Parts: sequence; structure tokens; C-alpha cells
Amino acid sequence: SSSSSSSSSASGAPSSSSPRVPTVNLEPHRRVLGAAFDWAQLHVPHFDSSDADITAAYWYRWMLFHAHSVKTPDGKYVITEFLPEVFWAGPHNTISCPAGHHIMEGRWVRPTPRRGRGQQVSRGPGMGEGERKGAGEEETVKGGAVIVDDYTRFWFAQPRMRKDDKDKRVWEKMYTFWAASAVHERWRVTGDTAHVAQLYPELLKNYDSWVATHFSHQHQCMFQACHADGEENSAGLDGCRP
Repeated sequence: SSSSSSSSSASGAPSSSSPRVPTVNLEPHRRVLGAAFDWAQLHVPHFDSSDADITAAYWYRWMLFHAHSVKTPDGKYVITEFLPEVFWAGPHNTISCPAGHHIMEGRWVRPTPRRGRGQQVSRGPGMGEGERKGAGEEETVKGGAVIVDDYTRFWFAQPRMRKDDKDKRVWEKMYTFWAASAVHERWRVTGDTAHVAQLYPELLKNYDSWVATHFSHQHQCMFQACHADGEENSAGLDGCRP
């Protein structure tokens, strides 16, 4: 082809006709996002589509994620299933049933961009721990990722026991929780190997605990009740799971 139709210059740089990353204006979704608007601007992948219902559902989900990201008295974050407290929940109104979904969905929450020198950043839902640095130092803020970091540590990097539980595993195993799979999928997005390495010993203990209580040697499968699978009831009823 002629040089005028080439998609790049002689130096290899892309031409002005190269596709550009589209920008998404969140302003039309301000009403759906509500209090999560500023957080979503900074921390979640911007998305739009030709289907208004799909787009609205997408931003509605992030509004809910933000609303259910609760700061605990010790300054860390957990993610809840219900906004009002429910009697069957554990510490901070947490329930293991949706935890896999929470981590999987939260894997897309991005960190706060690097801040300038001496800049104060407050900690809020999605924000990291901000500290004013001295002159000449540059601050890196963990940002949105801190929610899921805190949440996975809550389940696996520190002991959590409900007052009426003799064994904390009773509460943690009340529902099916695909913890290792969810943490792995998050690692595939973030590449944060150090965080996974910190969780690994407890993830392994969690797996071994499930095998000890739910594995059927007769059928060589994991047994689970449909209610504990988060299904309330199921056409397949209680039985073996893949």
C-alpha cells in the first residue's frame, strides 16, 4: 500500500487514526450513584452501553457496593449483605454467604492514584489510610483496594468469633464460601501476590476444614445442604456439589 495509507509513521509511532480509549461521563448516573458518585468516579471501571437498563444496573450495583462497605470500630472495612442488622449475622453484621460475590465484584475496585508531596488524603469508603508526608517524600495511597484487602483479612488473617460460637468455623462455614477461588480471581486483576501469600495459610486451613466436615468419601464429592448453598431451596435438593 502507499505510504499515505500506512497506519503508522516511519518511526513506528501510531498515526492519528489509531483508536482512542473512550471516556464515560458519569454525570447522567449521579442520581443512581447518590453518595457513591465521587467514589465511583475514582475507583471503579467506567462503563456505558447502548442498553440503558444494563448501564443503570451496572452503576446501581456499585452504589450498593459502596453502601455495604462498612467501616468497623477498629478502622477497617467489611462488606455486608444486609444494611439493617440481622440476628444470624456474625461480627459487624457479616455473613459468609455473599462473601465470595463481594470479593469477586470488588476485585475491579482500583487503588487511589499516586498523590503529590505532602498531600493529605482522608480515609473513607474506598480510600486508603492517608498520612501527611514530610517535604520531599511522595505518598502512595492504597485507595479503593483497601476495602477488599480489609475484608479478606477480616475472614482469614485474624480470628473472628461470634459470642455464641464455641468454634469460629461454625459461623464462617454457615454458608458455602468459595474463598480461595475469589481471592485468586482478585489476584489475577491486581497482581498483589504479597496479599495472597499473607492469606494462604488460613485459606488452606479453611479448605481442610471443609474437607473434614463436608467431604463424602463414599461419593468422592463435597456434600452441602441447598439452604447453606444460599439457594433457600433447590430442585437438586441437598447432596453432592462439584
